[in-house]
Amino acid sequence: MAIPRTSGFPCHWWSDYIDLGFDTLGFLAYLWGNERRRIEGIYRLPLGYITEDTKLPMATIKRHITTLEQADLIEYDPKAGVVFLHQYMDCQKQLNQTKVPPSTATGIARNIATLRLRCNGILNSWENDRDKHPRLVEALEEEYHTEYNDSGSND
Repeated sequence: MAIPRTSGFPCHWWSDYIDLGFDTLGFLAYLWGNERRRIEGIYRLPLGYITEDTKLPMATIKRHITTLEQADLIEYDPKAGVVFLHQYMDCQKQLNQTKVPPSTATGIARNIATLRLRCNGILNSWENDRDKHPRLVEALEEEYHTEYNDSGSND
């Protein structure tokens, strides 16, 4: 039997972001804990999957996504069906260290490259904590064969 996957969720968010509403925070918990999410917090999650998983109307889902984006907690690309959970990596024990195994860093970078993701927050998040995630930044830069600028696009 496989060991169930778990993820940490910042408990202080319930009080820090209560003004977003309990339903929106519940939706954020779904994004952090659904079975499709990956260790780096960047994964494919088309709107149709969200609708099927949550049984919420599309308008409600889009409202939650917009609210969470405005609060700078996520980024969502509806065309690619990809979500980026800000601060997710910092809450995962395996990644909350300066010496992430090279294979893990390479795997994360390849996942992002495969998704052809250009979320603004990815590099900003990693660059701000370059000392915390140096291998992740290096692997991402190597995967794209270039350094990113602040807009999240590559030169």
